[in-house]
Amino acid sequence: TANDNVIFDANSFTGPGEVVEVNNDNIFCRDMIWDGVTGNPTLSASDVRVLNVFGSIQLSTDMQFDFRGDVVLAGTDAGHFVDMAGQPIQRNFFVEGSGGEWTLQSALTIAGIFEFRTGTLYTEGFDVEVTYFNVLSTGAGHLLDLGTSRVRINGVDMTINFPFIYAAFLRVNPDNT
Repeated sequence: TANDNVIFDANSFTGPGEVVEVNNDNIFCRDMIWDGVTGNPTLSASDVRVLNVFGSIQLSTDMQFDFRGDVVLAGTDAGHFVDMAGQPIQRNFFVEGSGGEWTLQSALTIAGIFEFRTGTLYTEGFDVEVTYFNVLSTGAGHLLDLGTSRVRINGVDMTINFPFIYAAFLRVNPDNT
């Protein structure tokens, strides 16, 4: 559920190359933490699955993120982080937690769409690489702070909903973005 933490550590796997296969269309968790895992385990899911994270997500360089569905940050409170540990998001990444606040702790690579809808995301100078970049936030209380991060858009589409985006909602250092 949105209130449950999912933690994988050295005690979670008994041998090398084990796989956690997601079989539900939508999965929910507060925090998903991969810390101290051994044996190079894999989190796997097809492209019709959705990982809804209401807190923080921390992956590991000692695992494989073969989650081919969407990743959604959906929390409604502050103090969360995103650490992909060099693992790319293979489909789309949505920030849509009204009142939610996340801070990047590593670079973010997204094979599909990065879409900022609601909440707050601080990139903290980490690079962001996407295929499509959409900012659709409306109303007060939402902030996409790109700071000094380099944002690379590899696709042909970028949407920023200008009538609703003001300096208070989108912070960009134009020398680095």
